Amino acid sequence: MRRFLTFTLIVVLSGCGLVKDEKEVTEFYDIGGLETGCKLSGDQFHKILEENIDTDIKCLESSLNQFADYVRRENPEYIKRAELEKFINRFFPNDAADINKILRPAFKLFSILLKDPDQNLAVKNISLVADIMRILNQQGRELSDLLKVVIEKAPEDSDETDEERDARVKGNAQRYWQYKAQILRTTRSMIGSFVGVISQRADNNNTLDVPSFLEELKLALELSDEDFDIDTIKSYLFAKKLLIGGNVNNLGAVEVKPLMNKIPNLLEVAMDVMYYAERPSVPGDDITVDIDKSKFMMELVKKARGLMFAYTDQEETVLEFDNLTTVLKNVMDDVDWDRAGASLVNFKKKIIGGDGKLYSYNDFNTLFDLIRQAFEISYFNNVTYRHFAFVMTSEAPVEGISLPNLPEYSQFSEARRTEMWGNFLFIAKNYHFFLDRDGFQTIGFKIKRNSYGFNILSLTRWGIQKLFVAYGGTNPESPSQEFVLDLEEARVIASEYKGILEELELWPDDLERLLSELRLGSDLFRMNSNGDNLIQIDEVNEYISTLLSSGKSKQNVMDKLVDICNDIGSPDNPAYDIDCFNQHYFDILFVQLENYKYLPNLHNFYLQHKGSDFLITFLEAVQVKARIINDRSIPIDGTDISRILTSLSNIETLFKRFDYNQNHELKGDEVDGVYGVVETVIASADDNLKPGAKLTKSAFLYVVKKEKLPSGVGLILFHINPLAKLGIKADRLKIARVLGLF
Repeated sequence: MRRFLTFTLIVVLSGCGLVKDEKEVTEFYDIGGLETGCKLSGDQFHKILEENIDTDIKCLESSLNQFADYVRRENPEYIKRAELEKFINRFFPNDAADINKILRPAFKLFSILLKDPDQNLAVKNISLVADIMRILNQQGRELSDLLKVVIEKAPEDSDETDEERDARVKGNAQRYWQYKAQILRTTRSMIGSFVGVISQRADNNNTLDVPSFLEELKLALELSDEDFDIDTIKSYLFAKKLLIGGNVNNLGAVEVKPLMNKIPNLLEVAMDVMYYAERPSVPGDDITVDIDKSKFMMELVKKARGLMFAYTDQEETVLEFDNLTTVLKNVMDDVDWDRAGASLVNFKKKIIGGDGKLYSYNDFNTLFDLIRQAFEISYFNNVTYRHFAFVMTSEAPVEGISLPNLPEYSQFSEARRTEMWGNFLFIAKNYHFFLDRDGFQTIGFKIKRNSYGFNILSLTRWGIQKLFVAYGGTNPESPSQEFVLDLEEARVIASEYKGILEELELWPDDLERLLSELRLGSDLFRMNSNGDNLIQIDEVNEYISTLLSSGKSKQNVMDKLVDICNDIGSPDNPAYDIDCFNQHYFDILFVQLENYKYLPNLHNFYLQHKGSDFLITFLEAVQVKARIINDRSIPIDGTDISRILTSLSNIETLFKRFDYNQNHELKGDEVDGVYGVVETVIASADDNLKPGAKLTKSAFLYVVKKEKLPSGVGLILFHINPLAKLGIKADRLKIARVLGLF
């Protein structure tokens, strides 16, 4: 800006005493009438966004008009860039190089904004240039002052701790919401004024080559690559095509007004997203706040979608993969996008559709639709949950509810309402464990629902359905023909998203073990498990919820262990002596962390055996299956603790599901219920066992009774002896030991 204004002032010539040899000048220019009644100050124009300089702008306008009146030119209606350069080269040789560098991008800007011919500035447009400067000085200054109040910049020396940065960013966000209306009002007023000025000249076919303009601007302003990285800026030019269409690298005169008119809403959407975390909450309880948040985001997505250009050919490419990764590297530089790139390509191809490396208008529509659907589900769930609050907060199964006719549903089509209601009703009737806002779920005989966990389950179920449709197949034995995954399909998903899983530090050391545990953990130990050896949507959804809860509890346990047991691990992976852990684990879980409310049945089991070796025996039985390597010489680390918590949750889920009389012991029909789920696993343990065969059930009962896998002769004798099967029952210790066999 400083160099541009310097150029403007020098070419004015008025009252500056720059013409010393009148004879020499008059050989080229008619300056006989050139005079001025004001004196221009370059320092004042440097303050265009800081002070009111209207007097200086008037002086500039007057001086430019006098320059146009008295300088001889080829065409009196225009000032040619070449004519200005010639004049400047002759009379200002010391400044000519800098000034002429600025002339090139300046005249290109005149051409696109004021529709002047290439390399020309129309004399009649001098007043419009002054009007633009006035807008910048008045409304631009007001906006600049507002942004200075709202946004505290990072220290120039970058000497800022993470805590200081977080506090600064939080403060910026809070001030944004405080001043948002004023910022948008000023922005809209300023843009409206700009559009009003440039609309005084009819649109034409003038076009600005944006990359070329950026190169010349960088050269003119002597900007470094660090301050003005053209390749980075060019990577964002796809947004121009997304917003107003046309060529990515060209901006036509006819496109300027449509682009400017979208700036206020674009600014609002971008800043709303950036500062969403600190958006003020409406008064009310948690669900009221959640409803308001969902509604706000629904409207924001709609507003963002409305900014997109309605292009005729929706399959035309807007963004290519290499361009996308360049943008991602700029905005999320802590992620290795080269490693995660293949995951992005697979996501695009399988979930969004089309070529994995090309994004069309239609693909962006699909992305916006997915985001919109997610917030619609959240809004619908919360509104509906609040309507059925009496039923949902009860501790009993949900029965006898039907789709209500609520005013909040009016924005949804009947088909959309029916679809979301089906999802809501299924979760209400078939799910029993719900994460709370602290990240824990309650596994007991009573159902502890909450709107937050209900919504999480609903959204993850919706997302998993998308994944299963893309990678799985339909289950021919299911009446609803729902999509399922087999082990190979799950392996494909893992391999296709390996890069992003590694970035998230979720890639396992032993993939095959993880896949096996995923199948068994979801297919056997969830409320919706059916034991068909396939991974189903609701099975894996419940399993993920359990893993999240275990991960949260793990960290809390680790925080307590550090004060009780010696850390014999590494700084990156704390680990503790197994004996110390076993001795104190349940006390930490139920006394120090007070997790009895989340595992009430296990807590009763703990109280019953507190102080005895039985608890340690039980915990050691759980560890057989839970630990990565069940070796007492290896200290127990966070991964082991998380897996132990998951295994305990699995056992508690079995008792919740099959302990019909709630006496903490499985027998008779209750044991038969467990067999109905694990039959396939039992059959896979021996080639002689088949699902549906009586011998297979005998094998299961043998395992439960004797806590070991059956031998051939021993199983036959057990099978033919009806008395051997009488009185078989299982408590938590027996279940833990049985699970350790597989």
